[in-house]
Order: sequence, then C-alpha cells, then structure tokens
Amino acid sequence: MKKRYQTIWNHEVKQYDQISRILLAHTQVKLGWKSLLPLLLLLDYFRFKRRLYLTRKNLLLTRQLAFNAARGIHNGKDRNKWFNKVAQTISKIRIKEADHLFPKK
Repeated sequence: MKKRYQTIWNHEVKQYDQISRILLAHTQVKLGWKSLLPLLLLLDYFRFKRRLYLTRKNLLLTRQLAFNAARGIHNGKDRNKWFNKVAQTISKIRIKEADHLFPKK
C-alpha cells in the first residue's frame, strides 16, 4: 500500500516539476556574453535552480496537504479531523505571509 502512495506522489512531483519549468522558461540561463564571465553564468544558473525549487515547493504544498489528508481518510481516520487540520495549516501559512508582507511597527 505504501508503495502505491509513493508511486502516486512521485508522479505528482514530476508533473509539478514540469509545470514549474514551463512557468520559469523565460528565466532560464542563456549563454551569450555571460559565457565570457563564467562566474556570472554560474550565478545565473544557481538563481534559476533556486527559483525552480521554490516554485515547485510552493505548488506542491497544498497538494501535499491534500494528499496526506486523502491518505489518512483512506486509512480510516476521521474526515472532519483531516479537513480541520488542513484548514488550520493553511490559515497559519496565510498569517505568516500576512505578517511578512505587512510587518507591524
């Protein structure tokens, strides 16, 4: 059973990796004059990899919460408990983001 969940999750990760690559296609590292300065080329490459990682992580966050809830419900746990847990987690994330965007003075 665990192998089946892992297979589904791996498929989801691959899909979201492709989606994040499509979203960030315009920021890919392009050779050109930067090839004259390998340090700039390397810096651009690491920026792109970081953006790719963060985009995929953000896209997968809610999917992971839903996937864990579905797995818990499928294993016989209380449905309302899982819905409340997901809602609380999302509200905590929103509060953190609101505090970050609008800091209190």
